[in-house]
Amino acid sequence: MAEAELPPVSGLYRSEAIGTQFMPGNTTPPRIPPKTRHAILDALRVSGVKWRGKLTDEKFLARIYDLEKLPSYDHRYPTASRDIWKHMTDNRDWEEDWVLTDRRFNLVNGPDSEFLQFLARVIHPAVRDDSVETAKAIAIFNEALAGVGYSVRTVAGLGGVGEYSFQEILSPNVEAALGAAERAADILSNEYLRTRTAALRSISTAEPSAIIAAAKEMLESACKEILSRKGKATVQKDPSLSQLVKQTAAELRLVPPGAEFDQAKQPLKSLLTSLAGASDAIGLIRNAFGEGHGKDSKFKQLEQAHAGLVLEASAALTEFLIMAWLAQEPEP
Repeated sequence: MAEAELPPVSGLYRSEAIGTQFMPGNTTPPRIPPKTRHAILDALRVSGVKWRGKLTDEKFLARIYDLEKLPSYDHRYPTASRDIWKHMTDNRDWEEDWVLTDRRFNLVNGPDSEFLQFLARVIHPAVRDDSVETAKAIAIFNEALAGVGYSVRTVAGLGGVGEYSFQEILSPNVEAALGAAERAADILSNEYLRTRTAALRSISTAEPSAIIAAAKEMLESACKEILSRKGKATVQKDPSLSQLVKQTAAELRLVPPGAEFDQAKQPLKSLLTSLAGASDAIGLIRNAFGEGHGKDSKFKQLEQAHAGLVLEASAALTEFLIMAWLAQEPEP
């Protein structure tokens, strides 16, 4: 495929749901390497699953990109839409997987979020109505992406039609903590705690600031619910996260009183002090780098690894406090 000399073009996205355009803002370094992206399209081709589904190339891509605002590589046509139509619908003189290496879309080296959105469209019911092909594609995606921590998930679309997105494969520690929080939310009918745990499952590819904010709010909600169920008001009018955790731990009597536990008492107190210190750090990081506070133009995100550390620490504390409470209190 001959290309005109054009400057690199970032993908201009069209939001299908609201009909507006936006530029992806996720600056997190990609976790999906180019060889994995190539392998996915190779596997689709070998399996007889066309990435475009029942649509033409340009109609498929128009569901993601504003092709009228992307340039043409063919001097005879002003836009990418006509360029792609000519070479893949009218003449079909480009390679089958041309889209992967076309630098207008940057699917090989671009952000994970852009590549995952492309894959989500491959299995969208409006693109593909063959359930066997959809199952093949999902299996290919899950196998290829498991090593970098992503998997396909089903989401409810308009009119109740099932659509697909991607979620992060959570570590066992985080999965256990979110499971405990979800169980407690169901037992206690705590809708806000439920929304926080659901948010953490759904924002796997979000900005670190969103993960940090939701992680802190999950722990905060768990503490407030435990105190409320024990009939205790917070000691401070507007307590910090560290103060909430300390009060909750004190109400739960986490250090056993019996003499047979004497050897464990001091180590447990030291550990609980460390946990309170961790909650203080989570609160401080959330205030400085989490979503929900205004930021000036000099603000820089923490790395995804930092957000993951906050999430794991918050999840571990949430699970510990909830499981301690459930062990002491009969379920409603």
